[in-house]
Amino acid sequence: MTELLLAMMLLMTLEEDTRCGLEVRVVDQQGPLPGALVHLFEKNKEPRILAADVDGIVSFDHLNTFTTYFAGATFPGYQKVGKETSCTGPDGKPVVLLLREPEVTWPKPPESKRNTLPQEVGRSR
Repeated sequence: MTELLLAMMLLMTLEEDTRCGLEVRVVDQQGPLPGALVHLFEKNKEPRILAADVDGIVSFDHLNTFTTYFAGATFPGYQKVGKETSCTGPDGKPVVLLLREPEVTWPKPPESKRNTLPQEVGRSR
């Protein structure tokens, strides 16, 4: 009986040690971005875990320790960002994803229309 109890306790300890949590914070230059869409998935696999971020912070519990994850975030008007991460234990540090607004690139006018100002036909005196 005692051996069975010790084996169960050891198994429970191993299960606890192979799980961890991860916190993802989505921010821009001014601070947290409420409403960002956060996704987390194991490296080289399809996205499986999605979360709607309501306050700039998303927590993922019960992840596999020593597994490499990819955390990404999207927000309207910003570029998509992502970062590789892993949680190495219950005291895992939060992953911070800094979103930046995309650079605006203005279309160039065709060559024939560049630097062509209307010419004055005549001057009134």
